[in-house]
Amino acid sequence: ITIQKLNSVEEGSGVFEGLPVSDMLKGAVNKVESFGGRLFYLCNDVVLFSQTLNADLKNYDKCYQEADPTSEEISDIVATDGGVINMLTLGKGLNMKRFNRGIIVFGENEISGIISPLNNLFSANEYDIVKISNAGLMGEYSVVSTNDKIYYWSVHGIFEIGIDENNTIYSKCISNNTIQRFY
Repeated sequence: ITIQKLNSVEEGSGVFEGLPVSDMLKGAVNKVESFGGRLFYLCNDVVLFSQTLNADLKNYDKCYQEADPTSEEISDIVATDGGVINMLTLGKGLNMKRFNRGIIVFGENEISGIISPLNNLFSANEYDIVKISNAGLMGEYSVVSTNDKIYYWSVHGIFEIGIDENNTIYSKCISNNTIQRFY
């Protein structure tokens, strides 16, 4: 498997192809998704991201910075480092999907995005966490991706996530004027 193939994988399927799955934390990782030359791991309300993957993919599990953070000489985070993102208001993390310029994280309490300012690239020292919706995900398998949108089921209805004309991520309930009264 190559990094290019890993980044072209749709829906996160086949992410582990060629990687030693037995080395993964059994039961701790809910979902894995690839984006920007890295792997993202969802562990409840924490997202870990790998260092930028090397050609041999041997650093797929290195979710920490390369430099010693206690060093007085070189302790800075660099763009290719791995890291950890705590998503405290997410609730239990149920799913992740690659979308547009980042990863959408679906939790019981809310939907958030880990968004890069760069297309198809992710930098450990330049990303934003954005809240997309207060309507959390109903269940782990209640998410469907299309080419340019994501649909998910919540206790509040069926929602669409997309990109508007200003290149901003939005979430809207699409069942309000249709089946909401039966929902």
